[in-house]
Amino acid sequence: MRFQKKSVEELYEEGLERLDRFDLDGAIRVGKELKKRRHSSAFEILGRAYQGKGEPDKAVEVLEEGVSLAPADSDLWEQLGCYYSDLERYDEAESALRRALESENDRRSAVLLNLAILYSRADRPEESLQLLDSLPPGEVNSLFVAVYKVDALTELLRFEEAITLADTSILLTEEEEDLDRPVTGRGAEAVSVLSMLGSLYAKRGRAVWLGRKDGEAALRDAWRALELDRRNPQAAWLVRGVENQISPDGKYYRILLEGRWHEPIEGSEAPPGFYVGYDVVADSELEALELIKRFEPAGVRDSLRIDKKEVLEARPDEPKGVYRANRGYSFFDE
Repeated sequence: MRFQKKSVEELYEEGLERLDRFDLDGAIRVGKELKKRRHSSAFEILGRAYQGKGEPDKAVEVLEEGVSLAPADSDLWEQLGCYYSDLERYDEAESALRRALESENDRRSAVLLNLAILYSRADRPEESLQLLDSLPPGEVNSLFVAVYKVDALTELLRFEEAITLADTSILLTEEEEDLDRPVTGRGAEAVSVLSMLGSLYAKRGRAVWLGRKDGEAALRDAWRALELDRRNPQAAWLVRGVENQISPDGKYYRILLEGRWHEPIEGSEAPPGFYVGYDVVADSELEALELIKRFEPAGVRDSLRIDKKEVLEARPDEPKGVYRANRGYSFFDE
């Protein structure tokens, strides 16, 4: 009943606020109310909420409905293009982003940046670099541009240029006063400066490893990246690649760990317990635990134990190590 007393504009602001607070179910309720009122902002709110809940196919389905009903809405086309890109549906992503470019709007440079990111993911580094070089300074976040330029330069085997750009960008970024602030997005889709800095370290490490064959320096960058964001897949790849531990007994484990956090959080008096999940290739569950511990803060490592485990398949020909870290922790009080 309370939704009925609010205008469309008020509902939209409430939806954004709920996304910012990670109240994704609440955001979905707001989005459904906006949809009842036949307002296109419903699809933005619903898409972002489903994406935040880890339901990307549902998010795409909602946005496909949105652009079919509001084909002139460039923001929905851009959002859909980004979600297609996340799902590696690159042809559809490119088509959607080009539809977003067809109408004049103040996000043109942002759409071009997303197109450059798409080209980077789709192994089209020359096109990615051309777009990144064409972006007007100051219209898009320079940190995002640097991250994907380093990637493109590395793919083009221009390793020293990639390393030099990463060096400069890391130095400038570490002078930031607030590394936790969002660099782009809001709520469930926010990406922090800290996370992007981690990406820079991982990409520099990759350029150092591929270009200079300096495994020690590459690992330093990889562990720094994982300290900033333990879910960084390129840093995890770098650790596995440099260490290159391959065993005929390797198995792909899916493991749920229980542990105790190293400090109280959110005003609690005692550190809470937590669960966190990983996928890892190892010879045994004990080795898997030791490989995972390196990805967790030093203060929690001694408390970690395996709560559940599953062997998904044999992996005798792939490097041992972490392949995936779950998005977040599930905290609990005793």
